[in-house]
Amino acid sequence: MPARRIACVDIHLATRINSAFVVSDRPKIAVCAILLTALACVYAVGLRAPAVGLFHDDGIYLVTAKALATGQGYRIISLPEALPQTKYPILFPALLALVWKLFPIFPANLTALKTVPLLAAAAWFWLSYKLLVQEGVSKATALGMVTLTAGTGWVFFLSTILMSETLFAALATGSLLMLRRMEQRSMPAGAVCAAGLAIGLTLLTRATGVALLAAAGVALLRKRRFRDAILLALVAAAVYAPWIWWTAAHPYGGNATEAYYTGQNYRTWNVLFSFSPREKLAIIYDNLIHLAGDPLGLLEAPIALAPFLLLPTGIGLGYGIVRSLSGRGPVTVPVFLVCYLGLLVFWAWPPERFMVPVFPLVLLMFWRASAKARTIAGVRWAMRAVVLALAVSMGQHLYASCQRIAANGTPTSDNWFELRAMTTWIRNATPQGGILMGVADPVMYLYTDHRALRGYYLNPAALFYGVKTGRNPVIEPAELAAAIMRSKASYLIVTPGNGDEVSAFNRAVEELVRSRPKVFRAVYHAAGGYVVYEIGAMVL
Repeated sequence: MPARRIACVDIHLATRINSAFVVSDRPKIAVCAILLTALACVYAVGLRAPAVGLFHDDGIYLVTAKALATGQGYRIISLPEALPQTKYPILFPALLALVWKLFPIFPANLTALKTVPLLAAAAWFWLSYKLLVQEGVSKATALGMVTLTAGTGWVFFLSTILMSETLFAALATGSLLMLRRMEQRSMPAGAVCAAGLAIGLTLLTRATGVALLAAAGVALLRKRRFRDAILLALVAAAVYAPWIWWTAAHPYGGNATEAYYTGQNYRTWNVLFSFSPREKLAIIYDNLIHLAGDPLGLLEAPIALAPFLLLPTGIGLGYGIVRSLSGRGPVTVPVFLVCYLGLLVFWAWPPERFMVPVFPLVLLMFWRASAKARTIAGVRWAMRAVVLALAVSMGQHLYASCQRIAANGTPTSDNWFELRAMTTWIRNATPQGGILMGVADPVMYLYTDHRALRGYYLNPAALFYGVKTGRNPVIEPAELAAAIMRSKASYLIVTPGNGDEVSAFNRAVEELVRSRPKVFRAVYHAAGGYVVYEIGAMVL
C-alpha cells in the first residue's frame, strides 16, 4: 500500500476513534474541572501537614538546603563529619535554600518550602497536558489523564513533601516539548541552546535525566541534524559540568555506613557494577515485573486484581511503546520512556516511586495500545467503567491520607506528634554535642541540633528482592555495635515503622540491647515504640 494511502488510513482511523470514544468534550472537561478543584483542596491539606523528613531523602534535601542557606556549603551538616553532598544534584536543594533565605525560621518555614515541589507539580501537570495534546490526544482526554495523574497517592505524596520528583518531572516534560518541536522542524540556534539548558537543569535535579540526552541524540541524528545534536549536547554538558567537577573533587573512601549518603551509592546499588550474578538476576527480574505492575499500584487498583491485570498491563505498555516507535510521528517521547524505564530496571530499588515522573507518558502508551479496541462500543463502556472504579479507589485513598494527616500529622503510618515529642525531650534533656543514631537521622538533627546518622548500610538485594543471605538485611547487632563505637554515638534512637528497613533495624537494636543490658539504658519511652537509649561504655 502506498505511503500516502497508509497515512490517510491512519488519519481516518484516528478520526473514527476520537469521534467514537469521546461523546462530548464539554461534560468530560467539566468533570475534570470539578475533580481538579477537589484535588486542590486535598493538596492544600498535604501542604499544611507538619511532618518532614520521614522519607529520609526529604530530610537530607532539607539539611543540605539549610547548609546552603546558612553559608556552610553543599554539605550534609547533620552527619558527624558533615560530608560533602555528592549523591543528590544541587538544583532542588538550591531552590529550597532560596526559600530558606527568605523565610529563615525553622520549622515555621516548612509551608513555604513545600511550595517548591507543589508549584513544580502544577507546572508538570500543565506541561504534561500540552505534551499529550501534541502527541495526538484530544484535549478532554489529555485533561483526564492529567487529572488521573494528580489523583494518585504517590503524586500527592511527592508533591507535598520535600522531594525532587515533581521538579524533575516538570523539567523533563518541558525538555520533551522542546525536543519534539526540534524533531519536527529545524529550529534556530537559540532554541537548540534552550533545549540543552533544560536538559542540563534536569540532570542537575536527578541523574536519570541522562535519558533525555539519549532521546535527543536518537531524534536529531535520525533527522541528520548533526550540528543541532552537537550544540545541544555541549550546552547540556556545560550546565552539568560543575556538578561533575564537584563530585570528582570530593570522592568518598570511608566506611560503607556513610557511603550511602554519597555519590558512591550510584555504583554500589547499580546492577551493572555491583551484586552477585544471582542477585543481579533477582533484581532485574523483579524490576521488570514491577514495571508491568506499578501502573496498577499508582492507580490504587485493588490488590486482589493485580495478578490478573499484571500481564495485560505489561503487554499494553509494551505494545503502546512499539506503536509509538513504529509510527510516522516524532519518536522523542517513546525513546525517552524506554531509556528511562531501562535505567530503573538496573537500579536496586523497587521502581514504583520512580515511575511517577513518567506516569502521564505511561498513560499515553496505554491510550495508543487501546486505539483499535476503543472503536468497539462494549470495550469503550468497559474502559469507562474501569476509569470510574479507579477514580473512586483513588478518592478513597486520598481521603484516608487526609484523615491520617489530621490524626498523625503525616499521610504515612508514622505518628509525627509522638516523634516531635521525643525530639523535644532530646533537645531539652540531653547535653549538647551528643551524637544520635537511628533511622530518622535528618529529623533528629533538624529538631534537636544534635548530629545524627543512620549507622547502617542495608543490602537492597536482600531487603527488597528477597535474596536470602542468612543475615539481617540492614545490619547485624555486632556491626551496629562497631558503628556506634566508630561514630562515638551517645544515644540510640528507636522509631516504629511498617517498612522492612525500619523493622530490620529495630530487630538489630533489640538484639544488641538484650545482649548488653548494662551498656544501653532506656531514658525515654513513649507509646507506640518511641525509645531513646543512652549508650554507656562499650567494647567489642
